[in-house]
Amino acid sequence: MERVVPVYRPSECGRFVCEVVEQDLSIIIARIKSAKSAPLIMLQCGAPTSVQQVANDCWAELGTKLGFDPMTVQPNGRGDRFFSAMPVREAHDVGA
Repeated sequence: MERVVPVYRPSECGRFVCEVVEQDLSIIIARIKSAKSAPLIMLQCGAPTSVQQVANDCWAELGTKLGFDPMTVQPNGRGDRFFSAMPVREAHDVGA
């Protein structure tokens, strides 16, 4: 099941633009909101995961599912559901 829709793939830079489906966006937002309230809930369990780390983990999971490098994600100005990223293979080839 595709969770992201490549809109276009410019050949000059290898990035592709994607749209996150509403269901995945809702899950990401819920996880981030729950992380904001975690300190009140987890006082006896040690330090909770930061909101930034939860967001990073969400991007990493989405990248693993869909084959993009989460460290290359950039907003593209078309709205909250759209972003551009490098495919995993190409992102690693550029650094080699």
